[in-house]
Amino acid sequence: MMKLILSLTLIWALSSTAGALQCMTCTDETCLTTVPFTCPSETMCITASIQGVSSGTPGQQIFKACASSSLCPATGSQTFSANLGVSSALASAKCCNTDNCNSETLASGALQCMTCTDETCSTTVPFTCPSETMCLTASIQGVSSGTPGQQIFKACASSSLCPATGSQTFSANLGVSSALASAKCCNTDNCNSETLAFPTASTTPTLQCLTCNPVTSQCTTTLQCTGVEDSCFQATVTSGSNTSPAFGCASANLCAAAAGLGSLPFMQSVGSISSGPTCCGTSLCNTGTTTTAPTTTALPTTTAAPNNNMHCPNNSNNCCPTTTTAARQQPTTQSATTSTAAPTTTAAPTTTTLPQQQQQLRPDNNNCCPNNNCCPNNSCCPNNAAPPKQLMP
Repeated sequence: MMKLILSLTLIWALSSTAGALQCMTCTDETCLTTVPFTCPSETMCITASIQGVSSGTPGQQIFKACASSSLCPATGSQTFSANLGVSSALASAKCCNTDNCNSETLASGALQCMTCTDETCSTTVPFTCPSETMCLTASIQGVSSGTPGQQIFKACASSSLCPATGSQTFSANLGVSSALASAKCCNTDNCNSETLAFPTASTTPTLQCLTCNPVTSQCTTTLQCTGVEDSCFQATVTSGSNTSPAFGCASANLCAAAAGLGSLPFMQSVGSISSGPTCCGTSLCNTGTTTTAPTTTALPTTTAAPNNNMHCPNNSNNCCPTTTTAARQQPTTQSATTSTAAPTTTAAPTTTTLPQQQQQLRPDNNNCCPNNNCCPNNSCCPNNAAPPKQLMP
C-alpha cells in the first residue's frame, strides 16, 4: 500500500511539472558548478556576468537562473548598469527560453583594470572601469612644493591619457612642483599588473619657458626645460578656494592629456584647470595675462601747512600754499582803536588806518602770517589783522 502511494505521488509530481522550463543555476557564489533547476513559473533562463562595487570594494559575479518576463522581456543579449556612488553594477546578460539554454558563461562587457589599494600600491585588486577603455600603469618621480617623492599608479585610463596602447613618458615642471612619469597603456583585462621602473630625469636642455612666483603670482621667471619637455605650458588652476596661474615646461602628450582631463596628470596637488591650458613650442612663448598678487593702495600723502611765521616761497607777495590739512588758525582779534573786526578773506579790504605803533611791522620779512595773509612787503601782518594800504616808499 505504501509503495503504491509513493508511486502515485511521484507520477503526480512529474506530471505537474511537465512543460515547465528548466534552467541551469549556480551551486555557489563563484558558480564553479551548475545544476538544472525547474522554474516554478518563469518562462526565461538568464546567464549574466556582473562587475560590481559594494561599499567601495570591487568584485565579480556569475549569475545563472530562471528569469521573469520583467528581467527578460525577450530572448537575446542586453546590458544592465546602475551606479549608486559607493555601490555599482554592470552586467552583460543573455536571455533564452529553452531548457538549460543558459549554460554559457559570458565575458564581462566592461574592461577590468588593476587598481592600487593604498598610496604605496603595495597591493592591487581588479576594478571594473565605468567607461574607460584603457588600463594604465605608471611610476612617477615628483616634486610637490619643493619636496621630492615617488608614486606607483595603476588604474583605468581614458583615451585622453592613453590614446593608444604602448609605453610613453610624461613630464611637467612648474618650478616648485614637477612630475616625470614612465607609463604603459593596455586594453585587456588586468593588463596593468606590471610595475614599471622609476624614470631617470634627463639633463639635456630643450627650450626655455616662463614660470610663476608662488608668492606674488608674477610669471616672469625663466625656467630651463629638459628631456621630453618640448612645450611651454600656461593655465589657471583652482585648488580649494585658491586660484593661481600655472606656467612652466611640459611634454606634448601631457599638454594633450591635461586638455582632455581638466587637470595635470600625475600632479593632483596642483588642482583642477579652470582656464586653459595653452601649450606652445618655442622658448618663452607662454606669455600672457597673469593673476597678480593683491596690492594695497596707500592713502594719499598730504603736506601739512607750514608752521606759522615760515618763509613764503620765492620771496613773493603770495601767502603760504593751501594744503589738504588746514593751517592752524589763530583767534580773530579786534583792533585796539576800532570796533570793526578784521576780515579774514584773501583779498585785503580797505580799512581804517591803524595807529602808528600798530603799523610797526615785524622785521622778519618774507614770513607767512598765522592766517596766511602777507603784508605787501612780505612781512607778517601784526595781530593777524588785514594788511594796511600800500605805503609809498
